[in-house]
Amino acid sequence: MMKTNFLYLELLGAFVLLMLSGCSTEKKDLTSPSIDNGKVETSLLISNPRQGLDGLTDYQMSVVNEFTGEMDGREQHSRLEMTGYEIRKEKTEFVTLRQMSGEGKDQILQLGRVGNATYSRKGDEKSFCHVSWSSTDINPPSIWPVDVIPAVLSAKKVGNETVSTIPSVHYSLDKNSLGNNAENIKGDLWLAESGGFVVKLNLTMTGGEKTFGKGRKGTQSLIYELTGINAGQKFMLPEGCLPVLTEIAAMPDASRMIRMPDFMRYVTASSVSDVFNFYKKELGALGWRSGSSHPMQRGGEIILFIDQNESKSYQITAMKENDGTIVSVSRVNPPVINQTTGQNETQPPLMAVPTIDEGERYSGVVPNPADFGVPERVPIYPGAKNFSGYEGIRFEFSVPDPVDKVKEFYKTNLKEEGWAAIPGVEFNPDMPMMFRKNGINLIIQISPEDGGARVALNYVES
Repeated sequence: MMKTNFLYLELLGAFVLLMLSGCSTEKKDLTSPSIDNGKVETSLLISNPRQGLDGLTDYQMSVVNEFTGEMDGREQHSRLEMTGYEIRKEKTEFVTLRQMSGEGKDQILQLGRVGNATYSRKGDEKSFCHVSWSSTDINPPSIWPVDVIPAVLSAKKVGNETVSTIPSVHYSLDKNSLGNNAENIKGDLWLAESGGFVVKLNLTMTGGEKTFGKGRKGTQSLIYELTGINAGQKFMLPEGCLPVLTEIAAMPDASRMIRMPDFMRYVTASSVSDVFNFYKKELGALGWRSGSSHPMQRGGEIILFIDQNESKSYQITAMKENDGTIVSVSRVNPPVINQTTGQNETQPPLMAVPTIDEGERYSGVVPNPADFGVPERVPIYPGAKNFSGYEGIRFEFSVPDPVDKVKEFYKTNLKEEGWAAIPGVEFNPDMPMMFRKNGINLIIQISPEDGGARVALNYVES
């Protein structure tokens, strides 16, 4: 039976080890190139696989690294595919690795950054895509497809050709090109005439233990290609990976900034009215409409902004605290629509629900959370009372237990109901709890209140 390895980066690691273990111990002076019958021998042909890439504005690169042969008498087939994108102006670098199994169990790893947001996911588009944001510059992915290219010590010039619209120099490779003890190497290499970056590489190695190590024999191929060079391409996040909310501006003095998919939160020294005036001016200049602000349970206010042309809606809340005003911006998707007129609603109605204590006819009666649009499988804390909220956006209530106990309740119960916690917020006491399931972002704010706690469930579709 054919044996297939599924470990991430197995082929990448094997290829690098092959290059190192097979290197000749013979000392050569390769600091200066020498030309003999068209053969160029120099360590500078490819001294750094990323050479010249920093002069490009955008590109896409792909690698296929495959081995077919035997290991200890058993058939072995491994294949690793890698694709990478870079758009320098947008600080976008994204890489996808796919370990092919041939048995329907392909493994996928995705890593990347877009601006100041980092992404990672292990699995297909149905797997959870982790995203975090930083106010400072972040490092690019540590894995990059071009890094599998070995140093090329010698090659024979074939001629000048155009590859992927790039004028290039074509070289042929043989068993001496990599400076190792490989039994048989054949390949072709194309370097850009301007910039010296690798445009394309086809490399095939065939051999036994001398080439691949004890107990192994077969053929390994490496195919690398750079495309879309300086093409002004636009990068699209993989399905299931959501962009952080960056299209809405923050107050100039914003601090303690947090950005997540469809959500932004920060603190400003400005007043609540100044915050709303800022957004009315900024968004109004772009054609957005806004309604009147509405009071919230704990003294803050909420306002809804709508862009009718692009069918976008954002709710912005501002709440005065001791150290400033806490501003939260949430995307409402789909946008708020007036059910009677079919037009975008500019004033979200405050759904003030009578509390249990306000009348005998409400005694023991809890409002139906579904009437407020609370997602299914989101539990209401036992003993909740004093309900209020905004239809389709928010549901609030008071509970008799302290904040920590309430947080533990939702952390445990939502996990059991299949909600995935959004990472990066659990260690920040100032952050609300955030979960995601079936395209719905659930944001839970829990604050102390009269010996118990006040719970606000916020939910938006994405």
